[in-house]
Amino acid sequence: MLVRMPLHLPGHRGLIGMAILVFARVVTRQPWSASATAATSALIVAAPIISARPSAAALYLVSALVLDAACLLFATWRERVWFLALAAGLAHGAKAVALWLMGDRIAAGFGVQLASHIGFGLSGGFIAAQLWAMTQRSRAH
Repeated sequence: MLVRMPLHLPGHRGLIGMAILVFARVVTRQPWSASATAATSALIVAAPIISARPSAAALYLVSALVLDAACLLFATWRERVWFLALAAGLAHGAKAVALWLMGDRIAAGFGVQLASHIGFGLSGGFIAAQLWAMTQRSRAH
């Protein structure tokens, strides 16, 4: 793994994962770009995991589909930092719901799992959106 974050909290990988998906979404400006990025990542990075647990590929796509759908449904806000952060948080929260529906539960309970996923997704989305917004401002000057 390129970045090691042994946080041992549910959803902590969403900090990097959602940052990548948000950045892919805003840089390309193409519909479903986050989903295409997630599908590619699932095939390349998770191939060994997918063979052991086929549902792992679907989990990569859940967050991306929710993020893309939010950006398509709320097109007037899709380039706003606050919206991208919120959409990323909710998208990563959708992954927590999918995990829970598949029976992947933690001892602390679903509320902790959901809140942790939303928090990490929101943070990753905010970081990527803010970095992107800064590059846009520097181009304008």
